[in-house]
Amino acid sequence: MSSRKKIAINSVLLDPDNARHGEKGSQRDIYAWMCEGKIGQQVLKLAADIAMKGNSPLDTPAVIPAPEGADKPWLVVEGNRRVTAFKFLNNPKLCPDPKLRKQYERMKSGAEHPVANKIEFVVFKDIDAARNWIEMRHGGENGGLGVISWGPWEFDNFSARFGKRTTNRPAVDLLNYAYQKGLVEQDDCIGFPVTTLYRLLSNP
Repeated sequence: MSSRKKIAINSVLLDPDNARHGEKGSQRDIYAWMCEGKIGQQVLKLAADIAMKGNSPLDTPAVIPAPEGADKPWLVVEGNRRVTAFKFLNNPKLCPDPKLRKQYERMKSGAEHPVANKIEFVVFKDIDAARNWIEMRHGGENGGLGVISWGPWEFDNFSARFGKRTTNRPAVDLLNYAYQKGLVEQDDCIGFPVTTLYRLLSNP
């Protein structure tokens, strides 16, 4: 069972045992990890997107009640990066890297929309109640149970809905035509090397 609840960002602890970084001793240690290397740039880009567009309604973090004795009532069990981005935007002083901190300060002051200090979370009673959904989300396609990533065919078809023509569009048009005429099966289109077909079509 789960419910949805708007919770203040400063009422939430990051998960000290998150799968991405393993066990961390303190919130400060997690903040430092979230500033390092590739992950630091990913969190920064996520924060920039939040500052420009707001929080994605399709990516709702999840929490459980924090352990007894914790200094905040909630513990993140899904969405550590997103919550970190919100924490750094709301309070750039939490970011331990001086260069990144200045960027978070600029993002906060120049945000297209006021940075939310409360966002919606999915609330589970404990980690066991959340486990199945977390594993499904991060366990790959899992035979269709998980999120199925788009390939070039799906991405181009989606872009076409908005009148956009990508470089690969002629190849995708040909695949769609072949599928509609029954010349190829659906499985032949999904995952087809569209860029290779485009190179073939564009070479006299």
